[in-house]
Amino acid sequence: TNVQSMQPGVATTILFGKGQTTADVQITNTGDIVFLNTGNYFVNFGVNMANQDITTQYAMFTTVLNGSPYLQTWVQQVNDAIAGGWEVGFPITIANDGDRLNLLGTVSGLQCRIQTVATNVASMPTAPGSWVAIHKLA
Repeated sequence: TNVQSMQPGVATTILFGKGQTTADVQITNTGDIVFLNTGNYFVNFGVNMANQDITTQYAMFTTVLNGSPYLQTWVQQVNDAIAGGWEVGFPITIANDGDRLNLLGTVSGLQCRIQTVATNVASMPTAPGSWVAIHKLA
């Protein structure tokens, strides 16, 4: 739920707060997602981003597995001071216990931030700045 700045042209590891974990996955405070057991998983990432300047820009995201790019970079346009959502899901096969997954982000223009979004609906909670959900497939 904390605001996280993304500097221009510099890769930033997207950090996730401590949430519910399972025996198969651990999320560290430094942003590493550690798969404790081999198998097939489905990973879902989401980020809410807003401009910190007046320039329309793009935020680029890359999934990194054990220090090497795992999937292509996704690009999201960021053109408002109100946070807009980005979300992606993908399957992954983990061959080794202890494999680490990160989400890296960088921006093309001046600066943007990852932040929470108030839904302004009484029955709906504030959307977090970033989130991750991982499901182990049977």
